[in-house]
Amino acid sequence: MAEQMKNNKTYWFPQAEFQFAAANEFKFYGGVDGGLKLNTYADLLQQNPFILSDQYLRPTETKYHFYVGLRGDIDEMFKYDVSAGYGKMRDIMFFKANSIFDNDYTLNRSAYNFANTFSAVYDDGNVGDIKGSLQYFPLANLVLDGEVKFTKFDLKNYENIYNVPLVTATIGAKYTMLDQKLLLGFKGIFASDRTTNSFMIEGVGSPMMYQSTEDTNDKVGGYADLNLSAEYKIHKNFSIFALGNNLLSSKYQTYKGYKVLGAQILGGVKITF
Repeated sequence: MAEQMKNNKTYWFPQAEFQFAAANEFKFYGGVDGGLKLNTYADLLQQNPFILSDQYLRPTETKYHFYVGLRGDIDEMFKYDVSAGYGKMRDIMFFKANSIFDNDYTLNRSAYNFANTFSAVYDDGNVGDIKGSLQYFPLANLVLDGEVKFTKFDLKNYENIYNVPLVTATIGAKYTMLDQKLLLGFKGIFASDRTTNSFMIEGVGSPMMYQSTEDTNDKVGGYADLNLSAEYKIHKNFSIFALGNNLLSSKYQTYKGYKVLGAQILGGVKITF
C-alpha cells in the first residue's frame, strides 16, 4: 500500500464589498472575493459521466476576484443585476479527451481506459466574466426570468480551455393556477460553441502502422434545449407531474462523441412526508 503524503497549508482569501444606493432602481456595488473549491470525484462525474475512474484531484483556488456591478428593483416588477469581474486562479479544472493509445507502455492496461474517454486536467490562469440576470413579475402568479454569462479564461499552459462554453444563457417561467395547486414551468438552456481536443487515427507506412494525431482546436457546436414541466398537487403530500425535455429534439453533443437523447416525455407521482 502506497504511503500517504500529508501536506498542511494555510490559505488566506480577501472578502470585501461596498454598495452605493442612489435609489432603489440603481444600486452600484463592487468588491473582491476568493476561495477554495474542493473537486471531488462525485462532482467530476456529475459534470462529465465519461471520465476515467483514476483521477488526480486538486482543489481550485481563486486567489482573488474583483467585480463591479449595478442592480436594482423597478416598481417591484423588474429586478436586475449586471456585473463584470476579473480574477486570478490556480488549478482551474476542465476535461481533456484521451487518445486511444496509452503512451505509458505497461502490461496491465485496462481495456476501458481509453477510446473516447476524458480526464480532468488543471492549469493556472486569469478569468474575466460578465453576467446579467433579470426577473419580471407581470402577474401575481407569474414569474419570468433570464440570465446570461460570458466567461473567458486565459491559461498559462493551454491555449484554450476545453469543453467550457464562452457564453451560456437561461430563460425561464413559472405560472401557478387553481389556487396554487397547478404549477407550470418552462426553462430554456443555451450555450455557445466549445473548444475541445480530439484524436484522429490514421495508418502510415508499409507494413501499416497506426498512429493517433491530436487536434487541439476542434469544436463542439452550441445548442438550445427547451424544457416544460407541470405539477398538480392533489394533496399537500401527494402530487402528479409531467416533464418534457429537449422538446426541439436537438441532437447536440455535451462532449464530442456523445449526443444527448432527443425529445423525452416523463410522468409520475411525487409523495412527500
